[in-house]
Amino acid sequence: MIRGAYSAGWLRVLRWVGAGGVLLAALARATETSGANPDATTWTAGAGAWTEIGRWSDGAPDPSRRAVVRGDSDVRVTDGTFLAGDLEIGFNAGDRARVEVNGGALVLMQDSLRLGEYTGSAGEFVLRDGAMHCAMDV
Repeated sequence: MIRGAYSAGWLRVLRWVGAGGVLLAALARATETSGANPDATTWTAGAGAWTEIGRWSDGAPDPSRRAVVRGDSDVRVTDGTFLAGDLEIGFNAGDRARVEVNGGALVLMQDSLRLGEYTGSAGEFVLRDGAMHCAMDV
């Protein structure tokens, strides 16, 4: 089980390719989600920086809300420290989503990092330079 704070020198890439796919590193916690969630904000697809407020469905992620990255998305976390309740990447069938931390820090305050959990989904988290901190299991 992976816990706590991680630096770029130790943890490089977490990737999970759908149910029955290949787990390259780390385990994502299995839980079920349904429909719209008022406690979440979703990246609207495409490539861009975490700080692009207009790309989030309900404003920037904060410590009390889940950050959801779905569809064909590539989100970059650069300089600065950014908070979210938890983070879901490429969770649903057909998703090809990626989040890369390169120079910044991402802090998950409530729950874990969840990657591509359903058949036909792909989620990737890349820690190139910077840090990812998580209060729970990753």
